[in-house]
Amino acid sequence: MDRRPTVKPPVVLLLGAWDPSCHAGIAWVDQIVRARQPHCQVITLPTALTLQLDTEFCGYYPASEEYVRAAGGFLALLPVVDYCYIGWLADAGLAATIANWLACYPTPIVVMDPVARATRQSQPLSGADWLNASRLLVPRAHWLLPNREEWQALSRAGVSPAPSCRVWVTGGGEAADRLWCQGQEIASHNRPRQAFDPHGSGCTLGGLLVASLAAGDADPFTQVSSELDRLWTSSAPDQFRTRAVHREAVQ
Repeated sequence: MDRRPTVKPPVVLLLGAWDPSCHAGIAWVDQIVRARQPHCQVITLPTALTLQLDTEFCGYYPASEEYVRAAGGFLALLPVVDYCYIGWLADAGLAATIANWLACYPTPIVVMDPVARATRQSQPLSGADWLNASRLLVPRAHWLLPNREEWQALSRAGVSPAPSCRVWVTGGGEAADRLWCQGQEIASHNRPRQAFDPHGSGCTLGGLLVASLAAGDADPFTQVSSELDRLWTSSAPDQFRTRAVHREAVQ
């Protein structure tokens, strides 16, 4: 009989808005993590429903109070979670439920994307709801993935991550990505950009980062930055490039 100890597969919990197109939100993060790290056990908990096309945001529908209560019960029943991704979350009640769970749970590695708007053209989430949710959850993050607009808004409101948190501020096509820790810039990357705005780019970053962490990569910032370079310089025609990026990301 083989008595060698078994290695438990990492458990990854994904929290965020669910988009039926699977081109954004945790549906897309789920696909990336499962494709890149098939040994992981991936669990998803939608925090809202969004309706989006490849390039257009159509609607955001937050969770009901009944759903928030059910989510609390769901989280209490989970096994040990190794990695937790928090995406679009602007409901303070649900954020409090998640924060309470993190406070009394063996802490997983938390990756948070504090999404303030779906696309550059769409309206931002309610400022008060977004800030209240951020105040509860940003201090719990080990990796924070804001764009420059979101990072500036968090800073103005005095919302700070933990000192050991890695803050990956994306340049949004206009500046370099920068990695900060303890108030110091520790790395930067000038990513080649195409003249298009790939829908779900933030979720692609989040999914690749969670997969890199679960793989135990020594330098996730460099590893994921290199992968994003490859994806965003796809040779696909402009009208198909966003779909091509999604297809290549799960290969």
